[in-house]
Amino acid sequence: MDYATHSNTSLEGGTMPLPKIAIFALGGLVHYPAQCYRATLAIFARYNVEPPPWETYIKEIKPKGVRGFFRDCGIADPINGETPVAIYEEYLITHRRQLELRENAKKALTFCHSNGMKTAIIGGVFSHETFYEIKRHGLARSIDHVEGFSLHGDRELNSTLACSQSEANAAIYADNEPQGLCAAKELGIWTIGMPGGFEQSEATLRKNSNRFATDFGDVIRLLKDVKAE
Repeated sequence: MDYATHSNTSLEGGTMPLPKIAIFALGGLVHYPAQCYRATLAIFARYNVEPPPWETYIKEIKPKGVRGFFRDCGIADPINGETPVAIYEEYLITHRRQLELRENAKKALTFCHSNGMKTAIIGGVFSHETFYEIKRHGLARSIDHVEGFSLHGDRELNSTLACSQSEANAAIYADNEPQGLCAAKELGIWTIGMPGGFEQSEATLRKNSNRFATDFGDVIRLLKDVKAE
C-alpha cells in the first residue's frame, strides 16, 4: 500500500516512512473478554445458576450474542426489574478498574505518538468508559482522538479520519475482532490483526488483516519496519 506520510522519521534500523495516524480498538488494548466473563459469572451468581466454564463461554458468546447466550443458559427473566443484559452492562461499568492494559500496549501508543503519528482509540460501548480508561492508564498525552463504538465501525473510522485530517491510505488500524478489521479494510485502511479478542480463529483474523501481530511488541516491530507496498 502506498502510504501518504507527513515526514520521514528516523527509527531503529534506518529511515523509513510512517503513516499519519495509528488507530487502535480499545478492546484490543485491554483484556476485555476476561472482564466480560467476570461479568457473566456475576450474573450467574445473581440467578443462582451454575456458570459455564471459560472455554464454553469464549466459544459460544460471539455467535450467540449476550442475550442469546444467557437465554440458552436458562437466564432470561428480569431480577428486581433488571434484565440480564442490564446487569451485565452495569458490572462492566462499575468494575472497569479491573480492566488492565495488554503487555506493551502503552509502549505501542507512546511509540506512535513520539514518532510523529497521530493516535486514536475507537471502542467502549459507553464513550465515557473509553475516556476513563485513557486517563486511568496515563495515556491522555499519547492519544489525539477518541471515538465511541457502535455496530457501524465505518462511521467511527470515517469520523476519526476526518477529525485527524488524514486519508485512509495514510492510516493503520489494529484490532482483535474481524468486524473492525473488515470495516477498516473496506475504507482502504491498512490493518493489523491481533489475538486476544472474542474471535478465537487466528486464520480468520489473518484473513481479514494486512498483517498479523502476536502482541504489541510485534506491533511496534511492524511499525518500525513498515514500508510502502
